[in-house]
Amino acid sequence: MPMKMHKDIKPIKKCGKCPMNLGKRCWVCISPRDEWRDGRECSATTDVTVLKKFKAWRLNPKVPRQIDLRKAYLNNKPATITVGKPGQRR
Repeated sequence: MPMKMHKDIKPIKKCGKCPMNLGKRCWVCISPRDEWRDGRECSATTDVTVLKKFKAWRLNPKVPRQIDLRKAYLNNKPATITVGKPGQRR
């Protein structure tokens, strides 16, 4: 009995030149391996409307991550330490 291949979200070698290949996953296909199975063509590479939606998605502003916000805050934070006399309370 042949083993069944598991569903994998990672793009395969044939997805290398596709603009919708995001490295660890495909922007369109849930399982890129199934799109290319048995000599078929990937439908996402020839569909113009999907390509337009992808380009519009790429141009949208991205939401900053928490670590980016924290770095920006710490880099622009004014110094709040005041130098006073020893034993003086704030």
